Amino acid sequence: MGRTTALAAAVALLATACGTADVTDTEPPAATKVSTPSTSSAALVTTAAPLTTVKATPTTQPPQWAISGVAHGRWAEGGDLSATHEVAAWMTSVVIGGPGLVAAGAAGDLRSYDAAVWTSTDGGTWERVPDDPGVFGSEVTDVGGHRIITDLLSWEEGLVAVGVEGAIGSLDAAVWFSPDGIGWQRVTSDVLASTGDQTMWAVADLGGTAVAVGESEGVGAVWLSDDGVVWTRTLQGMDGPSALYDVTVGGPGVVAVGSTGAPAHPAIWLSADGASWSRLPENPAPGRSGVEAAGDETGRMTLVAASDQGLVAIGAMAEQDWLTFADTAVWVSADGFDWHALDAEFLDGSSTATPELGWVGWHGERLLAVGGNFDGWFTTMAMWQSADQGATWHLIGETEAGSWRDPPVALAPHTRHAVWVGSTLVLVGSDAVETEFEMDGWTQWSDTAAVWTATP
Repeated sequence: MGRTTALAAAVALLATACGTADVTDTEPPAATKVSTPSTSSAALVTTAAPLTTVKATPTTQPPQWAISGVAHGRWAEGGDLSATHEVAAWMTSVVIGGPGLVAAGAAGDLRSYDAAVWTSTDGGTWERVPDDPGVFGSEVTDVGGHRIITDLLSWEEGLVAVGVEGAIGSLDAAVWFSPDGIGWQRVTSDVLASTGDQTMWAVADLGGTAVAVGESEGVGAVWLSDDGVVWTRTLQGMDGPSALYDVTVGGPGVVAVGSTGAPAHPAIWLSADGASWSRLPENPAPGRSGVEAAGDETGRMTLVAASDQGLVAIGAMAEQDWLTFADTAVWVSADGFDWHALDAEFLDGSSTATPELGWVGWHGERLLAVGGNFDGWFTTMAMWQSADQGATWHLIGETEAGSWRDPPVALAPHTRHAVWVGSTLVLVGSDAVETEFEMDGWTQWSDTAAVWTATP
């Protein structure tokens, strides 16, 4: 089923499954699509365009969104979680494709994890694709052997899943391909392996070319494919230590965000064709392109999104243990060349909770962010909205449950993803589940893949 057909089917069925009044309303703007330019990226760092004026902070509280857990939306390897703590599952990405919607992530016991894929025709009922050990299972049988999908791409060629396989110290990039979201093959290629750790974190479609970003042996890396099966790798424009965590089509062609240096600092790379890249300078001189305040604090950028409203990048800033104690940072750009750091405020939440964002995008002219409020132990699924281009964020929805632990081997710049289906936002992630198992007198918890829908 093509993307257009799948979207129409998903929109119609979601209206029934999720009880929305009309999910065929106008969709939020899609990411800006830029045809592959023929010019070299060598001259990408140019005089910056004028900054977009930041609007005044709204004085009224935005309306709350309805967030509902999807019935039958919890799965894990082995089934029932009520009797064991040794089963866990995460969804890391969701796209429109296959029979309607396709989600992916990982599932397994607490020693090793297999890649996992789920499909849905309506967003309300999900089914896991059978776990074929030769496709999704790890070849490492010892503790710590994993195959994990970190991101999905749905395009005319089919569906591409990217991620990682192996154990820490010998991780290789991993790719899976499917024509329909149900039948999958694991792609093998010399460019996916290395002597050190290598990971694909995210993938985007640049004019029919899949552009996957990540890191290889401590240096940022990019992989390219026109069919999802044959891949090439480029390190052009990368300097170590560095890593690319997210990618979007926008600006001069494609924009990737991540980190550079030791200790790590936020960084942005630009490319016109996906093959040749230039990293924007930190703290640029007045009137020059670059990333404002990128060299001032330790941290990294983990999310980037583009639309005709502009571009936004989200960072996690921390002196140490950035996955647990990071503060959220926001940058915006009108053209991808000049990035303005915002003194972003997240309001309306608990004074002890820390926002952990896993998705950002537009709803009309407003920004939405999805993630969790981390209070030091549990994380609740939450949504924020900004009406002033990312400077001020209001909490507009929150659930009582959410992920309490990131996926294994710290593979988690993104742990919650979302996709628009009409005016409904379908969210995927994981849910904390109390089990009947006790250890040393303490009740044990586990994670299970979960789906929510959010409507204005």
